[in-house]
Amino acid sequence: MIHLLPAEIIDCICTHLSQNDYYQLALVNQEFHDVFVASLYRDINLNLWRLVRFLSASRHSQHVKHITIDDSPKKIDCIKDFPIWFPSLNYLKLTVPEHPTSSPLPVFQHLSSLTLDIKSQSVSFLFDMLTAAPYLRQISILGTPHPMSVSILDDIHHACPRLEHLSIACDTLAEPSTVDLNRHLQSDKLKTFALNTINRITQYHVWLQYVASRYPNIEAFTLGSSCEVWTEERQGTIDAFDLLLSSCPHLVRLEWRNLSPDDLLFSRLSRHSERQQHITVSNTSLFEPYFRGGSLPHHLDYSAITRFEAMLPLVADDTSDIFIPLLGNMLPQLQELDLKINDWVQLSIETLLDLFPCLTWLQLNHAWVYVNLPENELRHFDLHPLKTLSLRGCSVSDDLFDYVAARCPHLEKVQLEIIRERDSPAMKICLPHHDLSEFRFSCNSLVRLFHVQRKQKSEWYFMDRYKQTGKYRHVTPVSFKKLNRSDVDMLNALLSQIRAVGSKSKHESAETIEPLPVYVFDSFETRDLIQRGYLEITCNSILSLDCFDKRLF
Repeated sequence: MIHLLPAEIIDCICTHLSQNDYYQLALVNQEFHDVFVASLYRDINLNLWRLVRFLSASRHSQHVKHITIDDSPKKIDCIKDFPIWFPSLNYLKLTVPEHPTSSPLPVFQHLSSLTLDIKSQSVSFLFDMLTAAPYLRQISILGTPHPMSVSILDDIHHACPRLEHLSIACDTLAEPSTVDLNRHLQSDKLKTFALNTINRITQYHVWLQYVASRYPNIEAFTLGSSCEVWTEERQGTIDAFDLLLSSCPHLVRLEWRNLSPDDLLFSRLSRHSERQQHITVSNTSLFEPYFRGGSLPHHLDYSAITRFEAMLPLVADDTSDIFIPLLGNMLPQLQELDLKINDWVQLSIETLLDLFPCLTWLQLNHAWVYVNLPENELRHFDLHPLKTLSLRGCSVSDDLFDYVAARCPHLEKVQLEIIRERDSPAMKICLPHHDLSEFRFSCNSLVRLFHVQRKQKSEWYFMDRYKQTGKYRHVTPVSFKKLNRSDVDMLNALLSQIRAVGSKSKHESAETIEPLPVYVFDSFETRDLIQRGYLEITCNSILSLDCFDKRLF
């Protein structure tokens, strides 16, 4: 009956399936094959050599819609045959070599999204490709060493009149001239525009003027640099910012990457609190004038800023004792916070939640995250609206999730990249009343046992095949085995042994453990398996679980 299901339900099912799931379903029977074979071949990610093998061995290239070529070829002559090989192609990601082909390209009738990583000093292939894909709605241009200028942008819009989303990352920007700003050309279909450069921007107000005059219907605009950026003409920037907000009534999201703030700019932000401002800084010295003396200008309203991303300095005391509290005072309405830390620093989770009471998305990088409350005070707090928690390269205290579970009832997404000791015991994530939509886990040591407890349902998974690569022995799972009832009974017996000898020394405990029958964990040493610990997740429900970047369900 699967073939009788509406396409909408099939699409919903497919969002929860991995590539391996599609493959297994397509092998079951002809009806499953007919339904899922298109999804199996919808996205392919390979290099040009594997692409040739795919075309020679597969009869399903007509189902391919998304292609990512993940190498940097010397030649890309085969691109001219893509419209024939892949007639349904609507997304292409490609690296353009230093000396690309200059032969004419056929029309890509269905291509709507294009990502090009350009290594060439010339932009000729870019426009050859754009001319061959007149129906593009989304373009991402990465790493072009050629200076990005207004004339290039004009040519992009001329080649792709339906363009709605444009993202450019380049080495340098060619500053728009007065003639460029007075040309009165408009691209009224563009909705999002991101312009990022590696080198420093000293006069970014001219780009604000350009966007204001060129894109009247823009909804989201990102401007920034990898370097700290300081404007030379403060008043010119303010006038350009006023022009941008008045000329683009649909603009609701602004992202500033390493653009220096000042009182006048923030005063403009406070007048347009409905416009979401996203601030990114790679050095907190950009905000240093506001932190001198431990106070901020009280006459300004920063509530328009909803996202803040910062690379914190190496001085741990300044980070925890000065910068973060002042940031909380400055941005009380902040909804998204991403703190990247150059050196290990201790961060108290309850302090962060207290300082940012409106936070719905929190990401911490390279920190020791702990709970700094006595046990008798853990229940005395206000509930918090946090929905997404991401801890990347962090160490956490054992009671962290007990506190988060009690204080954050709306938590639905958790991403953990944990630094843990090899011989540490089981890591338990207890969120008994939470309905999780996504849980992602990885750590620096090899953990192969996973216990998922949902309501009355208990399941154990074992990573029976895996690979470790690179200097840091990165774990890549090949497959997981769901343990059956007899396997679980044997495992519970083993865990009971461990608890029984828990009062003995680590060496004595390991020697006391009896090896399990081979059929449970193949030939893996039981002692080593247990010493590495296991992950235990308790929740009301969970839609998807990924361990070491591989989907369990």
